[in-house]
Amino acid sequence: MTTLPDSALDPSAPSLDADAALRYRAVTRRALGRPAPGRAVAGPLAAFVLTHPLAERTVADLAAGHGPYSLVHLAQEIELHHPPRPGAPLDATAELDAVRVEPKGTRLVLTTTLADRATGAEQARLTAH
Repeated sequence: MTTLPDSALDPSAPSLDADAALRYRAVTRRALGRPAPGRAVAGPLAAFVLTHPLAERTVADLAAGHGPYSLVHLAQEIELHHPPRPGAPLDATAELDAVRVEPKGTRLVLTTTLADRATGAEQARLTAH
């Protein structure tokens, strides 16, 4: 049985707790041969991890009724204004920017944003091509 975090159940309201931020950053730093972080701060890829469930759900909703599909990321641009703070309430949104039908499938340009719920300040903007 798989237990999903609340952010996967409600992808428009992702959550990053301090323990999760520390564990995730420790694992990614270990993979790069770097020491574990000394404090619980979000790493540079946390915005992707937090917004990806919303991006996946958006594509699944768009593909519903059109048969099987698979996701292939041709490019990913991440603009990180400031890392998410563990425990801070966040909002995530997704916007379909472009659609192009090609012989091997349909190409989408999807932008997700991560914002501080209290201030509305955009923390990250991620565009997948």
